[in-house]
Amino acid sequence: MIKIGLKLWSTNTSFHTEILELYEKGYFSYIELFAVPESIKIVREFWKKIDIPYIIHAAHSMTGLNFSKKEMRNRNFVLADEAKYFADELKADKIIFHPGIDGELEETIRQINLIKDSRFLIENKPALGLNGEKCIGSTIREIQEIINECGCRFCLDFGHAIAAANTHKIEPLQYCKDLMHLKPVMFHLTDGDYTSEKDHHFHYGLGTFPLTEIFELIPEASFVTNEAKRDSQDSLKEIIRDTEYSKSFFI
Repeated sequence: MIKIGLKLWSTNTSFHTEILELYEKGYFSYIELFAVPESIKIVREFWKKIDIPYIIHAAHSMTGLNFSKKEMRNRNFVLADEAKYFADELKADKIIFHPGIDGELEETIRQINLIKDSRFLIENKPALGLNGEKCIGSTIREIQEIINECGCRFCLDFGHAIAAANTHKIEPLQYCKDLMHLKPVMFHLTDGDYTSEKDHHFHYGLGTFPLTEIFELIPEASFVTNEAKRDSQDSLKEIIRDTEYSKSFFI
C-alpha cells in the first residue's frame, strides 16, 4: 500500500493535536519535515516527542543551502549538518537535498561527496526557479550524474519534472516515465498547470496534471509526500481531502 506523507516545516509546532488525530485516523503514514535553519532546539523539544516516522528535507536555496556555489560551502555544510542532526534525532533514514541554483553541477557533486552519508536523496528540479534562476538537476543527465558520482538515492518530484519538461520542450508525462528509470525511492506529488514551466503546488483535482497516469507510475508501497500548499496556516484540514482523493487512485 502507498505510504502518504505530510509535509511540514520544523517550525510548524501549532499542529500538535491535529497531527496526532490525522495520523491515528490514517490520513498519512509519515511526516516529511523541512529542516528550517537554526531550529535544532525545536526538534528536541517538540518533534522528538511525536512518535511518528519521519523523512527529513534539508534546507534549500531559499533558506540558505546551495551546493552549486563554491563560496557558500561553509554555510552549506552547517545546514547539511543540521539536517543530519534532525535525521539522527528523529531516526529518519532519508534526507532530501536540492542540487542548487545558478551555479555549477561539478561543485554540487564536489560538496555532496565531502559530506554525504547513506541517507542522502537528490531531488530533481524545474529548469527555472521562482525568480528565473537556473536550477541544477532539471535534466536526466544531471540527476544521473549526481546519483552515479555521489551514490545518492533519488526523490522524484512530479511537479518539478513537468515544469522542467515544458522548459526543455519534452512531453511531460513521457519525461516522468523516463525519470522512473533512475529508480526513485520516494516521490513528491501535487496537482498543477501541465503547461507551465513553474511548479504551483495545487491541491489534487484543482489543476491539469494527468493524475491518473501519474499515479499509475508509482510502485506499490512507495513513499509519496503531498506537497500541496496549505490553504490556512492554522489548519491541516485540507490533508483530509487530498488523502481521500489520492486513495481513490491507490486502492
